[in-house]
Amino acid sequence: MRSFDRREVRTLASLLASAAVLEQDATCLESELNALGELSVTGFVEAEDIAALRRLPRESVRVADVEHLDYLIEEFF
Repeated sequence: MRSFDRREVRTLASLLASAAVLEQDATCLESELNALGELSVTGFVEAEDIAALRRLPRESVRVADVEHLDYLIEEFF
């Protein structure tokens, strides 16, 4: 993560958030949310980059993974 610049982090975050909203596989969704959490610690992610997550129905996320979603929502919105 530390080798990415601001533009790369923001681009990846945007792509991952968009993918998460459309994701059908629970394991992949977990990985996308984990990756977003890791990217967020760089300090480069902005709310607009992950705004798509607001469209992700909370009930579609496994109980074990809701923590990741909640962290991102609380941190950025």
